[in-house]
Amino acid sequence: MSRKFTDDNGDDWLVAITVATVKRLRALLDVDLMTILDERGQLLGRFVDDPVLLADVLYVICKPQADEREVSDEQFGGLLAGDTLEKATGAFLEALVDFFPLATKRKALRRLLEKIHDAQEKAIGLATKKLEDPELDKRIESALSEASEPGDSLTDAPESSDSTPGRSPSPT
Repeated sequence: MSRKFTDDNGDDWLVAITVATVKRLRALLDVDLMTILDERGQLLGRFVDDPVLLADVLYVICKPQADEREVSDEQFGGLLAGDTLEKATGAFLEALVDFFPLATKRKALRRLLEKIHDAQEKAIGLATKKLEDPELDKRIESALSEASEPGDSLTDAPESSDSTPGRSPSPT
């Protein structure tokens, strides 16, 4: 089953993982999707953590379409950022799960994806909570006031007559 994402130019790309795709990834990137569950899902984690590797993998998966459209790997990577990259990642991971024929392996992969998603959501929630903590603002203000002792601040430097409106530059 293929999945779809839309790039930053509004063009749709189909992400289909087949045996031919797996072979192409092995040959061009030395990436083996068959090791996805080895070493506690390490390969899957690399895709989630490394957007450059993920863009390369997506390009190789979509290479027949890219060749038809005369889109280079660099141009393709230029179409992936922010929300587009997130949607492309989702399409890739869903297509990967769909590739495996055994329901048990597919079920395990789907559960692994859910765990990764849950962990990311928790990390975002924790970071947001810490950023909204008023105590953080107090620590920032305290650090700034300590750093801006008299004579240390840029605002304490004497004004240059060259940058002061209404003053003539000093003769040299």
